[in-house]
Amino acid sequence: MLISYVPVSDLIEAARSFHVRPDDSKARESLSRALNGVAQAERERDSYRDAIAEARECYADDDCEIDDEPVVSIGDDGVWVNAWVWVPRPSEPEFDQDGEAH
Repeated sequence: MLISYVPVSDLIEAARSFHVRPDDSKARESLSRALNGVAQAERERDSYRDAIAEARECYADDDCEIDDEPVVSIGDDGVWVNAWVWVPRPSEPEFDQDGEAH
């Protein structure tokens, strides 16, 4: 298992089931498995530190940020590294005294 959205989404689903049925042994087991999956994925992330560092060096700037512990997903010929891309709010037009937009 690698760090990807799968362990995280499994954890969310298991947590929701546990929240609804905290006394259900299957819900507890599912939550335990999901937590173990996330922990395993975190341990495996260490093997991709070089790829994460390369992503920061090549792509990170004022408009693209990479978390300290990003989600990674292994592709056929490389590694996807999760990043945050800045998208500014559209500017709102300013209006003059006559109601004309500028």
